[in-house]
Amino acid sequence: MASPNTIYLVMIINIKLEEKVGFFKKLLNPKKLTVNVIDNSTQSHLQNFFVDLTAELIANYHINQKEVIFF
Repeated sequence: MASPNTIYLVMIINIKLEEKVGFFKKLLNPKKLTVNVIDNSTQSHLQNFFVDLTAELIANYHINQKEVIFF
């Protein structure tokens, strides 16, 4: 069972992450929310894939190390 406030990334592309973020924001309606990001990819070159997403993230959230900050 997944932990609360955790997003699991498995070879996920930017738009898919944006959809998940939008879903969490709509569901929880937070003013500010921090969730853990866990990359459970089995491929070593993708293990830090979430870090590479930071350059193209939409303005209302960002990924910092292993956390996603919602504003």
